[in-house]
Amino acid sequence: MTDVYLGDIGVEFRIDTESTITSATTAYIDIIRPDGSAGTWSATTYDETTLTFTLGTSTGKAFISTSDPPGDWVGQAHVVLGAGSTITLTGAPFIISVGEPL
Repeated sequence: MTDVYLGDIGVEFRIDTESTITSATTAYIDIIRPDGSAGTWSATTYDETTLTFTLGTSTGKAFISTSDPPGDWVGQAHVVLGAGSTITLTGAPFIISVGEPL
């Protein structure tokens, strides 16, 4: 579990996929907010098995605005590998605990 606050910018996340993803052609994180709404955040490979994404300031990137619901957000990594044939890896869900700033 990772603690962040509504409106945070620049927080970097690293998700270990426990699989070799060096031939990834696409990487993203599916997000489900506490209110049930969903989104997709772009991710990139960090090393041989790890994805990374950083909270930014625009939709489509990892973004948690001050008007989003606080609570536990559920994320799940997806990686498409393209070494001759396409393989899609789906990781275990993880929690991002989002609180209200002081």
